[in-house]
Amino acid sequence: MPCLFVDELAQGLASSVALEHLTISNVDVSVDIFGRLCTAMRAFRLLKSLELNLCGLGNPELNLLCNFFLEDGRICQLQRLQFSNSGISSEGLRQLSNVLEHATNLTSLNLAYNSGLGSQIEASLVYLAEIFSHCPLRSLNLTMNYLNLPTSPFGSCVVIEKIRSLTGLTSLNLSFGLLTQVEQGIELAESIGCCSLLTDLRLSSCFGQHSLVTESRISERLAESLTTLRELKTLHLDSNRFGDEGLANILASLTYSSTLAELGIANTALSVDGAELIGERLASLRSLSFLNLNQNVLCAQGAARVARSLIRCQSLKRVDCRFIGLDKSAETVLQELLKGVNLIY
Repeated sequence: MPCLFVDELAQGLASSVALEHLTISNVDVSVDIFGRLCTAMRAFRLLKSLELNLCGLGNPELNLLCNFFLEDGRICQLQRLQFSNSGISSEGLRQLSNVLEHATNLTSLNLAYNSGLGSQIEASLVYLAEIFSHCPLRSLNLTMNYLNLPTSPFGSCVVIEKIRSLTGLTSLNLSFGLLTQVEQGIELAESIGCCSLLTDLRLSSCFGQHSLVTESRISERLAESLTTLRELKTLHLDSNRFGDEGLANILASLTYSSTLAELGIANTALSVDGAELIGERLASLRSLSFLNLNQNVLCAQGAARVARSLIRCQSLKRVDCRFIGLDKSAETVLQELLKGVNLIY
């Protein structure tokens, strides 16, 4: 981002004192330029939402930003903060945690795809826990931050314990968390039940690649927790090896859900043998409009079993059927069974 651009931005937005939302994406800034940007932002007295995505924020840049927020109590009015894929390190997170303890109105935090947080995992988790303690979060996104790779059980317990206390959450995304220990997965599955207001839950690739036997212990706890989520609309469980029995348990907990509209169970080790039971469970979801079955090797027989049950799901609009082992004739049969449904091959 050239200095001239920042100077023009400052001039162009100087009169926009009522600006409440600012998004800057895909720029790599130097300390000098970011300092100019923070100066320009001082005009925004009512700033409530800030997104800095793909911005390569180093510790010096974050320090400037933190000082900006502390000026004139700006941090107290901040409601939404997003730093997706912006190179935030553990030290940067420490700086943020010190500032966000004053963010008494922050309800949405997105730190997705900041792999640098995993460089000093234990410190990062402590800083995250501190943020959770001070902010009334309703939306939290920690997708792919490599925070759970160590074999030490410390890896998740601090954050999971704090998630239990975030009872106001309506949206939680911990996809690609890759929990390495079964006990961690069980703890997380149990913690979900404490967040009874959740409407959007995304746990794709969260429980690693444990065997179906150990994963079933996780699915049992998760099923119990899901029974408490009465307003759940979106659930993504892709790439967790629950298998037929685990999926059956999970879907049973959602039976006759009047709100669930989007369900992702791609690559969950669903087989031909379990297809009929899973289909029956799916058919009871009265508001389901999108279903992702991608990468479950159902083949023609299994896909047909699921489809025959889904006929009763009148709300269904779209099904992802890629890589489930269908040939052209099987695709035709499926289309005949599910007329009016958009099948993605």
